[in-house]
Amino acid sequence: MKKIVYYMPKIMIENSSEDAKNFLKLVGKNASAIDRTGSFLLPFDTHIIWQLPAQIDDGDSHAMFYFEMLNRARTLMQSGRPLVLFYSGGLDSTGLLVAFNYLIQSEGFSRDQITIATSIDAMYENPLCWWEVMLKFNIVDVHDCLNNIDFNQSYYIMGENADQLFGSDKMFQLPRIASMLLHGELNTENLTTYIHSINITPSDSFMSSLHLLISKAPFKIQKMSDLLWWINFTCKWQSVSLRTLCFTKTFNSGLEISPHQLRSFETFYNTPKFQQISMLKSFARFSENPNDNSYKFALRVFIEKMHPSWHEYLAVKTKVGSLYNIVRRRHYEIQKMFWDDTTSLYSAS
Repeated sequence: MKKIVYYMPKIMIENSSEDAKNFLKLVGKNASAIDRTGSFLLPFDTHIIWQLPAQIDDGDSHAMFYFEMLNRARTLMQSGRPLVLFYSGGLDSTGLLVAFNYLIQSEGFSRDQITIATSIDAMYENPLCWWEVMLKFNIVDVHDCLNNIDFNQSYYIMGENADQLFGSDKMFQLPRIASMLLHGELNTENLTTYIHSINITPSDSFMSSLHLLISKAPFKIQKMSDLLWWINFTCKWQSVSLRTLCFTKTFNSGLEISPHQLRSFETFYNTPKFQQISMLKSFARFSENPNDNSYKFALRVFIEKMHPSWHEYLAVKTKVGSLYNIVRRRHYEIQKMFWDDTTSLYSAS
């Protein structure tokens, strides 16, 4: 039996119920939203590839995050396979790049194992990283790379899923209520204001699903910013994990791929440990004074520890839709992506 793992929202939800349409508005109108908690149901069968991991005890989340950044990079280097790192210039891809660069310098891994797939836009977004780190590696054009994916030869690693670890860019897309989303308590008034601001007229069943989702959080959600994180973390994880694959020619001519091949095209931050750290109440999504300059604070701390001279850049860096500069020039190859229970293969249409 085929089950959907990724879909184009406009095609799949256009004639669905208002609750399904409102679920997309809640998660993001262009997201292939699939709720990993099962609180919001879709009008078609779905398969969750990356289940929510078990919770771990709270502790020093900065240290945990630092360790997992290096452990993730080390594990990929130890595979011995060629690694292709996608670099956009944003915080997420900068974090993974400096992790690999640190291991090469400190643990003796070969720089020749890594190729960077990027575009000139990355130089303008992060010139410090471009001149100090990027030019030490072999560099290829990101579009040429996406046109010639070989799952059996290389690992392809993207800096995606960090948004899901740290929060949601919706906090910065609604200027009129941005302060409330960043600092406000989760209460009926603020929740109603937010829902109406994203053009949702909720039914009782929609609100019941939303409250069920909130009740399944790993800690009691008391702030609006934590609510937006939890929605993003649970309902957009799979969409973000797979979306870059949908701009490749992977499924042309009816090709099917195995789970092993799919794991050759991964986001750096898609590990159970990163998710477990994100589920800790103490995790530093922001500094003590939340604003768009301190978003992804734990990642900023990690990068600055690797490159202290980048302090001023990191102190003012705000979120940019880096992926947009790549995908706006590409054709969307996939309308629906399936998991087949009978063949254990992924396919698309």
